[in-house]
Amino acid sequence: MNFFDAMSQGKGSDVIGKIINELFDYSVLHFASEERYFKKYEYPETEDHLIEHAKFIDEVSDFMKKFEAKKLSLTIEVMQFLQAWLKEHIMGSDKKYAEFFKEKWDIDKI
Repeated sequence: MNFFDAMSQGKGSDVIGKIINELFDYSVLHFASEERYFKKYEYPETEDHLIEHAKFIDEVSDFMKKFEAKKLSLTIEVMQFLQAWLKEHIMGSDKKYAEFFKEKWDIDKI
């Protein structure tokens, strides 16, 4: 059962621990990959982006602690956090580097 289905059925707390752990593991791998490209292509906004990544990891770590402490509102918090992350980071910050990388990759192919 995924998070959305679990939330819809009032069972979000049954799956939230697994989801938080998967989110943490995925973000660490994903961010490391992004950061390698930032370094390789000397992305000019690297520092700002790294700060966003660190904040994300801190927030997810905080969710882990809250889950372990049995915070009941955690599922709503996680859902709101992920919505904000999608809107602000993925649709905002990540789009900024997409064109930058595209130009660099096109140059590398020449």
